[in-house]
Amino acid sequence: MSKVKFGLLSLLSFVLMVSVFFSNIGPGGSSIVQANTEIIVDNTDAALVGSWTSSTFKPNFYGTNYVTKPSGSGTAKVKWTPNVPTAGTYKVYYKLPDGASDRASNAPFNVHDTTGDHPYSVDERVSPSAGWVLLGSHTFGAGSAGYVELSDNANGQFVIADAVKFEYVVPLGEVIVDNTAATSTGIWNISTFKPNYYGSNYATKPTGTGAATMRWTPNLPQAGTYAVYYRIPDGTSDRVNDAPFTVHDASGDQTYYVNEQESPGGVWKVLGNHTFAAGNGGYVELSDNANGSYVIADAIKFGPAVPEDMLPKPPQGNYKIRPDIPKQTILGLGVEIQSDSIGSGNNGLPEKTTSVPHDLVPSEKTRFYNDMLKGFRYARLAMGLYFRGLTPDQNNIVERFPGQADELKEMIEQSGMEGVAAEYWSPAPYWKSNGSYIGGSLKQFDAPFLNEFGDALVRDIDYLESKGIPVVMWGLQNEPAYSTPYSSAVYTDSQYYNTFKIAAPKVKAKYPNMFIQAESLSGQYGRGSALTRNDPATLQYVDGWTWHKIGTSSNEQITNAAYFNANTAGKPVFNNEFEYLDNTTSVDKMMNTAQSIMNWMTFENSPTWFWLHALKPTYNAESEGYGLGLWRPADDTDFSKYSQIQPGHFDYIKTNWHAVAGFVKYMPWNSVRYQVDESTVQLNNRIMAWKTPEGKLVFALTNRGGGSYTFNMDLGGAYTLAGHRYDKNTADLPLGNVTGSNVSITLPGNSIEFWAAQ
Repeated sequence: MSKVKFGLLSLLSFVLMVSVFFSNIGPGGSSIVQANTEIIVDNTDAALVGSWTSSTFKPNFYGTNYVTKPSGSGTAKVKWTPNVPTAGTYKVYYKLPDGASDRASNAPFNVHDTTGDHPYSVDERVSPSAGWVLLGSHTFGAGSAGYVELSDNANGQFVIADAVKFEYVVPLGEVIVDNTAATSTGIWNISTFKPNYYGSNYATKPTGTGAATMRWTPNLPQAGTYAVYYRIPDGTSDRVNDAPFTVHDASGDQTYYVNEQESPGGVWKVLGNHTFAAGNGGYVELSDNANGSYVIADAIKFGPAVPEDMLPKPPQGNYKIRPDIPKQTILGLGVEIQSDSIGSGNNGLPEKTTSVPHDLVPSEKTRFYNDMLKGFRYARLAMGLYFRGLTPDQNNIVERFPGQADELKEMIEQSGMEGVAAEYWSPAPYWKSNGSYIGGSLKQFDAPFLNEFGDALVRDIDYLESKGIPVVMWGLQNEPAYSTPYSSAVYTDSQYYNTFKIAAPKVKAKYPNMFIQAESLSGQYGRGSALTRNDPATLQYVDGWTWHKIGTSSNEQITNAAYFNANTAGKPVFNNEFEYLDNTTSVDKMMNTAQSIMNWMTFENSPTWFWLHALKPTYNAESEGYGLGLWRPADDTDFSKYSQIQPGHFDYIKTNWHAVAGFVKYMPWNSVRYQVDESTVQLNNRIMAWKTPEGKLVFALTNRGGGSYTFNMDLGGAYTLAGHRYDKNTADLPLGNVTGSNVSITLPGNSIEFWAAQ
């Protein structure tokens, strides 16, 4: 029989098995039934099907023993059936003795209540530290129609069954707090523009930094576990897709990200179950720190808890890492260094020497080398732009101010970078049609002139090498189709081809290990590329085709992969410049940048990928769209912007840096990517797996958007993996470990995670 324990009433020596008392009238004139009823059904009172063996081998079981059985097909079962005295909601717990490694990791418990069946998977290898372990809250009618059942259909050697407890939950009332009763900080506007709001109106505010908030504080009549719901009116595309609703309950804070673009509205949608004390100590708070144009605040409801399996489940996908299918070697990432000045908005070449690492104080140089640059392989060096000093005859490029080359040498050595990817924004003015770094083209294209020009380009490399600056990658011309108000040179198809076929062999002859790329804009479809592809003698000097898909949607690398992978003549393709030309940063751009890295490497098999600038100056208009961080030059005295940055110091642009930082840290040079089979290729939920040169598995996951997403993964082997998260606020947040050959990892909205084998 089931055993009922109680805590309210004991009358002399007469012990009631169930203690229930009734008060007269509750709020609103309704009767309230209060109970403190606890029903425990031990394995000795449960119904057993199949051959289960009693045991006391492991300690901390309930009652006199527990039962065990080898795993099977599911025909053997244990059913715990309570005789429920009062219909209502009960918390259902299980109890097990101490765990062992041969136990099932997925023991299938099923709770049958008034709404049907609710399965739970229990890891019986773990020793429960709290004794009774909660499965969930469930609604049962009076009597014995409900039950909990465990079958032997599990992995591992043995399934264990001990006791189940049903704990009555006092019925909770419903409390609604509308926006008109909420408290706010910042300026919120009242609106009735969109229908299906609650009450008389709703509140709206442009997105911001998080300083503006709306807080709904209920006055709860009794302590207990409540389901917390939100309600908003019909959505529109300018709403945020990750509105951060934070529930503050008895155990702390939990944030949910809500897509407010969805329509129709006017529906109560549950966030989750939360335990609150009686009174007004708990609340729900929404901030304006979100991705989109407007945040919407309407109403919040606190009601009876719902079964855990009836809470919203994040979308999910199935993935299989294929250790038997290695793909390309990933050489490492690159980033450009602004080692000389440029006018704000990319306008002109100022005489001042605003640059890094030159402007940084010594301690900030060290931080720059160790905290930002360490892990990058290539420092992209813009020849004729950020390295633009001249020899007296203007034939060759040298440092423009004393110490410039030495500072670059120090930066490369102390950061551990391999060397520079030298690429011309413009050759030295002697060779130009207009005698200037800005605009124009080469002044001649006959073979004798191009031979002299090719020799001069080799001398430029010689100069860098003589200054201790290793040159490991080389390009003839950045974006040869464009004339710009800063350093540039324009080539036609034939001009680029004729110049490349003379210059590239000279570079390769002097520096046989040099990686030569072409054509730094449109890859195998760019200036001179078709002519080069059709000339095997010239094609042999192309080591890779480089693209500038600048700030474009990362989806293009998936949806248009066939285009990027065609006409390569067997050469790799990669993006060697990425930034945002609208000069802004955002959460959405953070996610797009991370997925650009992953999609180029996954769908185009790219060996590397370059962000534009490591640091940009605080007073340049383009800086937030171009830099991973900002530094303040000594002549910037306007502290109305970036007041936290002192002269000679730098700070990160989090939504740019956090998109890249995890790849720099967890994807070391010469890692090998491995194929991942995807049940469906999701544009907003990306995965990429690789092994480090030491053979350790690592994978990156992204979830672009407001809601959670679950990756169900077959790892192709058993691993213990440590997780680390990057989002708009946090870098490298430790997430603990997961263990097994099959794992499920749920990412919150707009986050990037890296899981590395230990």
